[in-house]
Amino acid sequence: VEGGKMLDDELYDANNTIVLSDGEGGTVVFWERYINEGGYLKHDIYAQRLDRYGNELWTPGGVAVCDAVDEQGHMGVVSDGEGGYIVCWSDYRGGTYGDIYAQRLDNDGAAQWAANGIAVCSAIQNQYYNVITTVEGGGAIIAWLDYRGGSYWDVYAQRIDNSGTALWTADG
Repeated sequence: VEGGKMLDDELYDANNTIVLSDGEGGTVVFWERYINEGGYLKHDIYAQRLDRYGNELWTPGGVAVCDAVDEQGHMGVVSDGEGGYIVCWSDYRGGTYGDIYAQRLDNDGAAQWAANGIAVCSAIQNQYYNVITTVEGGGAIIAWLDYRGGSYWDVYAQRIDNSGTALWTADG
């Protein structure tokens, strides 16, 4: 609920809400949307831009940042330095192991990269607990815990530019 208004009327439950300024007196709200899909509680990521009066500026109920199969969650969001936003999250669309995905939205809520985001890291085993920070000149650095070694967790990172191109070693 923002300004007395429900942002998502089909909401089953929501978690991990992140609110950023839109730079024009309003806000952009990102949330993990939990819905019951055939008896299974599925997590997706949504966003909505509100003007200074609480009016929705994007699709009513929010735009889907990622609504791919299985789980998406533990998101982070930063400004892209050009009036838009870069969102990253842990994604389980590939099966039992989590990967790190990201999506860039412009100021109108339109996805700038592939539908449901791009893989930042899809190495073997589990990647989880990501964090994100902006980079001067655009883009972001995303870091996460990674279990690709199979016996302990390491920290990996990847820099992506505003076009979604990985600038460091593949998979971080």
